[in-house]
Amino acid sequence: MLSRNRTFAFPCALAFALALVVAPPPAFAEQEPVQPGTTESEQDSAPRDGWDATKGHWYEDGEMARDHAFYDPDSDAWYWADADGSIACDKDVFIPVDESDRDKGGKWVRFDENRAMVKGEDYRYDAWYYFDPITGEMAKGITLIEDSAGPKWVYYDWTTGKMAHGEAFVNYDAEHTGWYLFDQHTGAMVHGFAYLDSDPSGKWVYYDQTTGIMAYGLQLIDDAWYYLDPVTGAVSYGMTYVPTWDTWRYFDKVSGRWYEGMPMGDWQGASGGAYPSLSGRADLNVHVDIANQVVLVRDGTEVLYAMVCSSGINDCTPRGTYSVTGRGYSFYNRREAMGGRYYVQFYGDYLFHSVPTDAAGNYMPTEGEKLGQPASHGCVRLTVSDAKWLYDNLPNGTRVTIE
Repeated sequence: MLSRNRTFAFPCALAFALALVVAPPPAFAEQEPVQPGTTESEQDSAPRDGWDATKGHWYEDGEMARDHAFYDPDSDAWYWADADGSIACDKDVFIPVDESDRDKGGKWVRFDENRAMVKGEDYRYDAWYYFDPITGEMAKGITLIEDSAGPKWVYYDWTTGKMAHGEAFVNYDAEHTGWYLFDQHTGAMVHGFAYLDSDPSGKWVYYDQTTGIMAYGLQLIDDAWYYLDPVTGAVSYGMTYVPTWDTWRYFDKVSGRWYEGMPMGDWQGASGGAYPSLSGRADLNVHVDIANQVVLVRDGTEVLYAMVCSSGINDCTPRGTYSVTGRGYSFYNRREAMGGRYYVQFYGDYLFHSVPTDAAGNYMPTEGEKLGQPASHGCVRLTVSDAKWLYDNLPNGTRVTIE
């Protein structure tokens, strides 16, 4: 029995040993190489599509996204994978139209601290920016946006995208070239008249009601004319030469307005600025323009000073060439029940003189308001200040031309 058992066990042990000798080695599956920028553990957890386990990378068709914009439907947001596969976070990124050729252009967008593409207004880097609510593209140039106060036009710098505040010169295309003003707090484009204290002496200017661009030259605004300096845009006051009309006009010294029949507000002051010296002039003369109710003191044809006036009603001021023959402090005409001060005589009883005075020697405001339109009985009326300046400075013998 024992020998029989031993002879039975020996063949089994031998068969097992032989099996170990002749059995082929086990087969192992071929390993995929680890993708650059990932670890083996990350690769093991990589999905075919979507986020990896750490939500640190995005995959499409089993490939990690690189230099690529992608949309995650679960978060309903767009993201950007940088060249190393990391997801852009809290920074601006240029996304090309063609990811294989950046020279074809594209758009600047911003990704927030959650790595999602920003839409709408965003405050960062000490400035406001705006990103298209659909595409996320950073706004640049003149843009209409909606905020809690309603719609407003604003300007985002053409290079940086920062919202402008205060004065800004815009010239990114022909349509939008010019000076603008944007509210210091909201950035909203200013329209209409505005006062700029940035100028050394301060100035009122006008921004077009439609475009917002600073206006220049002659402008009809709210049924009145204004003349805006052709270089600075400043509203003009007092006597101003208007090239479009080829004449001088008196623009109200408070509002800057002029219109036909406008009452003269400052009939006591100077028509223009500081009076020039008349001494030593080679060809001093006075020209009266009846059609435009203007008196020009000239040296030859050079205008030294322009004054608003009132000539005679019914064209009763004599036309022609005369000369200054005398002067006086005041007069009074009982028949006309009015007089004047600071008169300068140029032809018989025809005079330059101040706004009319009454029997008591007081100026008559209702007559003063008529300056700039025919109102006299043939004389040439001036403001009180202008009349006194002529009285004090215009020499006898000075040529006077009325036409």
